[in-house]
This record gives sequence, structure tokens and C-alpha cells, in this order.
Amino acid sequence: MHEFSVAGDIVENIIVEAQKHHAEKVTGVFLEIGQLMMVEIDQLRFALECLSKDTLLENANIHMETTPIVIKCINGHEEEVSWDPYKKPLELTCPVCKNTVKIIKGRECIIRKIVAE
Repeated sequence: MHEFSVAGDIVENIIVEAQKHHAEKVTGVFLEIGQLMMVEIDQLRFALECLSKDTLLENANIHMETTPIVIKCINGHEEEVSWDPYKKPLELTCPVCKNTVKIIKGRECIIRKIVAE
């Protein structure tokens, strides 16, 4: 369960940024979590709540959006790929031309916005 590790990094970064701006309390956080982070959103939310206790992040509203996997091949085809890691392996070939691809989206863990007082 690496959700606690991911949550620890998120909490630490939010607190550092909030302190830079002399915030006394964080009331909201907007996160973008790529599907390839392979985290369960409910478990991540629980970990964030646990690790936020007794910090300026305690009781903040946490909004999370899961971003899909997007691949791009050497021919320029860009495709969103649906993937269920419990059902099939991720295919890293272009569905259009069958060339190899680069993952251009889906691995991120981004703090999009921090709302503080």
C-alpha cells in the first residue's frame, strides 16, 4: 500500500508551499493523479486525512481527479488508452500503426491548487 508514501509527499509539499505564503490554514486542495500512479483514490484520501492530523492541512477539502493514460507514437498518433491493471497488461504499441509509443500523460501526481487562509 504505497498510498501512504504518496500521501506523505503530497502533505509535505502542501505544507511547505502554504508556509511560504504565511498561511495559517489550508481549506482546500486540488490534486491530479495519473492512472499509472496505481493508487486507490479512497485509500489515498484516507492516508491524506491521517497524515494531515494536527497540521495546517487538517480538515481541508481534498478534490482528486484521475487522469487517463495518453500515449504518442513516432508517427504522431496520440491516443488515450483505457487500462484495468487487474484485467490486462498495458500495451505500449500504437493502436493505429502498431509502432512503439511514449507515455505522455498518466504518470503524474500534481498539486493543481491550494486554497489557504
